Amino acid sequence: EVTIGSNSSTPVNAPTTGSVDSALAAETTSEASESTFSASTSISLTLGSNVYGTSAGQGNSGSSDSATNPSGSIMFRNTAASGSGGAISAKGEVTVTSGSNIYNNTASVNGGAISAESKVTVVNSAVSSNTAEVNGGAVSAGGEVTVSASTLNYNTATEGSGGAISAEGKVTVSNSEFIENEAGNEGGAIYGESEVIILKPSIPSEKTYFTENSADFGGAIYAGASVSISDANFEDNTAEEAGGA
Repeated sequence: EVTIGSNSSTPVNAPTTGSVDSALAAETTSEASESTFSASTSISLTLGSNVYGTSAGQGNSGSSDSATNPSGSIMFRNTAASGSGGAISAKGEVTVTSGSNIYNNTASVNGGAISAESKVTVVNSAVSSNTAEVNGGAVSAGGEVTVSASTLNYNTATEGSGGAISAEGKVTVSNSEFIENEAGNEGGAIYGESEVIILKPSIPSEKTYFTENSADFGGAIYAGASVSISDANFEDNTAEEAGGA
């Protein structure tokens, strides 16, 4: 299991480019200077750590059964040159919370930022500007995906499905933002082999937004089963073949 941060409820945003601004530089407390980081049992980073610029020729930048990356950590410009999970690859669950930013990561297969064989949960965090050559520009999961109070913007699944999210299990979203994600095949923002559920917010202003996402099929959402939308805003999503929204 991989855990990043602790719970909160206020959405955050990540920079949309790979440059390191003064705010990020000031928060740097550790760097990944080796080409990979891996562990058979756990990975632990201190509060506010940055993990960036790592590259794995075979596999993933960070791979483990269990990892803890406490609140406010930043993971960017990591690369899985011949595998999945540009920043994180896990056999179990992945949880990202408490103002974490995971951006500008790349994978040559699935999960530009995160690849997990089980469930992925993203709460009060930003997972943006990541790229996967196949499925899940930001997140690829073998199980369910739950997203709350988060931003998943500017992610790309170049040749596959799920510009931001690709999941074999149910996808549940609330109070989040999906802007300008792109998939080469299905689901510009979200691809779910099972059902996709967009929850109604307890506060009307905290609805989920899908804006300018694109794919061949399902500009914003593509689901293998059902799609349930209680309250969400869809604007300028496009599909080359069918299903603009």
